[in-house]
Amino acid sequence: MAVSSRVVQSSPWLPNLLATTYAVIGYVSGWVLLLSGGWLIQALGVLILAHSMVISAYLIHEAVHNCVFENLKSNLKFAGALNWLTGTAYNSALDIREKHLRHHFDVADVVAFDPYRYMSTHPGWVRVLRFFEWFYIPLAEIWMHGMMIAVPFLYSEKRSARWRVFLTVIIRGVFFLGLLVWRPDAAVGYMMAYCIFLQILRFMDAFQHDYSAIETLYTKAASGLKGNRKYEEAHTFSNPISTRRSWPNWLVLNFGFHNAHHAKPFLGWYQLGEFHSQRYTDTEAPVSALRSQVRCFHRNRSRRVYYEDDESDDFLERIRQGRALGGNSASFLTAF
Repeated sequence: MAVSSRVVQSSPWLPNLLATTYAVIGYVSGWVLLLSGGWLIQALGVLILAHSMVISAYLIHEAVHNCVFENLKSNLKFAGALNWLTGTAYNSALDIREKHLRHHFDVADVVAFDPYRYMSTHPGWVRVLRFFEWFYIPLAEIWMHGMMIAVPFLYSEKRSARWRVFLTVIIRGVFFLGLLVWRPDAAVGYMMAYCIFLQILRFMDAFQHDYSAIETLYTKAASGLKGNRKYEEAHTFSNPISTRRSWPNWLVLNFGFHNAHHAKPFLGWYQLGEFHSQRYTDTEAPVSALRSQVRCFHRNRSRRVYYEDDESDDFLERIRQGRALGGNSASFLTAF
């Protein structure tokens, strides 16, 4: 590891303003194009809408790390607003923050509901998920997003969120049903954009850790690895879109520089590339090439849903060889 790890702190307002402006304008523009008619224009609208949601999601991630504004209250309001753009307003921004920071502090995937444990006793459901996933329909992720609605009715610890979920379902449900009646083609376009959005987030998440899931989110019990930075570094992996040019990584707000993010969780996205370069040499960086990750993601798109293989033995080398299965259903947006 490189000796230098200093990054000059700079003001976050300009890069975050540009990213937010893009996300909002892209979201509105995507809808305008979807409603404009003509399949080529609508196809462009699908892509723009999907990417605006991707940027919105990673801005939420920035906000829960207090990297947008100086105070927590403003960051939570900002994340709460963007929650509506990403279709995840069933969770509060505070819920997202609490779960995600547990991921950092406990050095594990801290959850209330472990889908793998559920699937281990429901093989029929696994077959259904694998069927749809083979066609690149992210049903496992859709299931997890649906669980956001169910969680307050399944866990007494989240009972206070029932009204929030109820109102969100009503608002989003009325909007979508109205759209389905008025412009079914635009409704289909939105569903396509949302599936692309989920796949991009999943693609970035799938190979960044080989952590175990622990169902302690509501018990507050710490994992045995809490604060173990050596373990965290050894089981965290980076997947930048490009290691030669900066701009491709801006498409996901530098989320691929994941080791840098875990080393300095409160460093803004626009500084992660520089910190990564200072922290590692090209030969020692725990980085997987985009081509290798695409190969893993495509080959194992169906099997990844549920498996019992132990991938803890040199996970990074498995990715580089195109053999890794990777993780699933671990989005920071699903706060349970």
